[in-house]
Amino acid sequence: CTVELCGVVVSFKAPFSFTSGAGKELTKREIIIADHTAASMLVTLWGERAQQEDKVFEGNPVVHIRGVLVKEWNGGRSGSLLEAGSLHFAPTLPEADKVQQWWAQGGSTQGLMALSQDGAGGGKRAAGKACTLAEVRKAAELVTSQPETFSVTCRLAL
Repeated sequence: CTVELCGVVVSFKAPFSFTSGAGKELTKREIIIADHTAASMLVTLWGERAQQEDKVFEGNPVVHIRGVLVKEWNGGRSGSLLEAGSLHFAPTLPEADKVQQWWAQGGSTQGLMALSQDGAGGGKRAAGKACTLAEVRKAAELVTSQPETFSVTCRLAL
């Protein structure tokens, strides 16, 4: 489906240029945005939007993105900003105020539920049980001969 998103940029990657299978030069940048529901999602920006300087994505800016095609793949959801869509930094919308307030009042330290799966390289990810770092440490003390897989999502901050 195509949606409109308003959220805080919690992380971003450098722009990446490549040649498509049709021989067209493309540039993309992946950003992860989160909102007051503590959910995060990867959104891919293309072309000139992807080539903007890193500094516009730094410092956790609030963005309003209209025209994002959301698809399910490999157990997660991710978005891609369509050519006809728009990307606005520091929007003046009630939703943007709500997200900014959430981020300033503790959202920046809150655990986020990732709607997107990393690793677009194909193949299946090892299915691990979700747990906290404390649970992983405890399990590490009880090492057995049977392999055990854990899935931990975390965000580091200074």
